[in-house]
Amino acid sequence: MLMEALRAAGHGITLIDEPDVAAARESAHSVTNADALIACGGDGTVHFALQWALAAGLPLGIVPAGSGDDAARAVGLPHGRRRGDLARAIAHCVAHIGEARPVDVIWAETSDGTREAYLGVLAGGFDSSVNLRANGMRFPPGTAKYVVAMLRELRHFTPIAYQLEFEDTAMDVSGMLIAVGNGSTYGGGMKVCPGADVRDGRAEILIVGEMPKLAFLMLFPRVFTGTHVRHPVTRVLSASRFTLHAPDQDVFADGERIGSTPVRLSVEALAVRIIGAP
Repeated sequence: MLMEALRAAGHGITLIDEPDVAAARESAHSVTNADALIACGGDGTVHFALQWALAAGLPLGIVPAGSGDDAARAVGLPHGRRRGDLARAIAHCVAHIGEARPVDVIWAETSDGTREAYLGVLAGGFDSSVNLRANGMRFPPGTAKYVVAMLRELRHFTPIAYQLEFEDTAMDVSGMLIAVGNGSTYGGGMKVCPGADVRDGRAEILIVGEMPKLAFLMLFPRVFTGTHVRHPVTRVLSASRFTLHAPDQDVFADGERIGSTPVRLSVEALAVRIIGAP
């Protein structure tokens, strides 16, 4: 539908449809005269396209067609899994080509030197373990997959010793998870960082401290409304630059594994233009 809508609007198209990121990256090198980049797919597709858009200085369109679609949520674009939602997202994107507003990104540099930007949330801790498990599951779709993966992962999870190193201070905490939000949601709409704003030049840092597994399980449903941040065991910080240390932890951004801790995080304000962003 997207291809037909773009052609009907008079736009020339170069399609990149490859089986994996490596092949897509190779194909991307052949495109040298694009005026915009449109990612149609899930958050992993958008994450890859974001790196390309930043490197090429192109505006980025997002047509969410995945199971989570938190990137579209982060920047305020139409999304959803109901009948007609995809068509609505396509129509919005095509109608607003040539109109793009900038939003922040957060750059994450991991221990192996990988450096990638993300629009949504970086997960480190229990949630990153859940992400890894969920990525290997074919069913159920959407948020339900994340919930099932969480229940399976919780059985053998133990709290993690974190250190957050800011420019002028450091803090140690033993906890269940740390999430760093540019956008506010992950896992298909879970409001893990409810105060995050993609245009404030800051990252919202959620820390969930050490707690019994049953208490953590009882806290979990509150992530759907964002009220988990009111629990005494949680802590919310804000920063534009810091380093997260933890022992041998994988970190995921926009649902994609980007590497292991330590990870250096820095906000680049208004770094990418999003087509049709409000």
